[in-house]
Amino acid sequence: MTSKQLPISYAQMAGKSLVVPTDVTQAEAVETLVNRALAAYGQIDILVNNAGTGAFEMVVDSDPEVWTQVVASNLKSTYLCSKYVLPSMLARQSGQIINVLSIAAKVAFKASSAYCAAKAGALAFTKVLAEEVRSENIRVTAVSPGSVDTPFWAGIEGHPDLNLMLKPEHVAETILFVATQPAGMVTDEIVVTPPLGIL
Repeated sequence: MTSKQLPISYAQMAGKSLVVPTDVTQAEAVETLVNRALAAYGQIDILVNNAGTGAFEMVVDSDPEVWTQVVASNLKSTYLCSKYVLPSMLARQSGQIINVLSIAAKVAFKASSAYCAAKAGALAFTKVLAEEVRSENIRVTAVSPGSVDTPFWAGIEGHPDLNLMLKPEHVAETILFVATQPAGMVTDEIVVTPPLGIL
């Protein structure tokens, strides 16, 4: 998403937002992003890792390059953004990291080996990171939604009924719920599914 595609224009958010196009699978780019955010705002209170792509390929027919890209966008990006934000949070002994994953971290979907593997890895990473920083007053949470009605499904034949899926605002509201929990408690993981369950 570019700044021109944001629901609220960049001009309306002047003084409140910073748009930094970043390849979050590249360490140097992520480090630059974090440094710019710290320079602009002085601290980072909450990190939401929500980058990711998918590919529908049977393992036998899969493209190794595409497979690697899917894992990088979903797993490596979560690791890199967390790694470079953590020093400032640890210095203040305060902060929150929310990793947006997927029900695919727990459920196997045919022709989705890279995506499922990446999300399962990201869930394991979330749990490890939570243990590493728990004593430093930094909270780490996984938000794992079911199918969400996004442009991701465009052009994919035989996809579930979009009207039965979660909407992006459902995920956003869940993230906000996690981010506004009172101090003194930690939500390790929230799984959110459409009313009819896994589609």
